[in-house]
Order: sequence, then structure tokens, then C-alpha cells
Amino acid sequence: MPWPLAILAVVVGLVALDRLALWMASRGWIRWRRSEPSGGGGAMAGVLTEFQQIVEPGVRHVIEDKQERHARADEDAGQT
Repeated sequence: MPWPLAILAVVVGLVALDRLALWMASRGWIRWRRSEPSGGGGAMAGVLTEFQQIVEPGVRHVIEDKQERHARADEDAGQT
């Protein structure tokens, strides 16, 4: 098999696996890239949040409100 066809086959296979995973995520079987947002972004999000609080002290109440909403949403999801 020539290498361009091999590359094409790999790309088609990866796209097919991605579509399968998206279908499984829509049924709730797995979490995939388009499922519920993680809401964090990792360690960098924490650093940027701290920096924003230093630059804009008034933003703290907004961040606390978002955290409370997420906590309530997690509690509601756990009760169902």
C-alpha cells in the first residue's frame, strides 16, 4: 500500500473513531470532547483567576457566585 493511501486510511479511521465516541457521549456512556464542559482549564485557569482578582478586585463576588452555582448544580445532579 503506498504511503499516501496509508495516511488517508489512518485519517479516515481516526475520524470514524471520533464520530463513534461522539455518538457514545450523546448516549451518556462516556465523556468526550463535546460533552459537559470541564469548567476549569487546569492549573492555568487558577493562575489567571488569581491575576484577575489582583487587577480587578471587584470581580471576586462574580467568581464566588459562579463557584456556588457550580456547587449547587453538582449537588442537584447527584440527587437525581
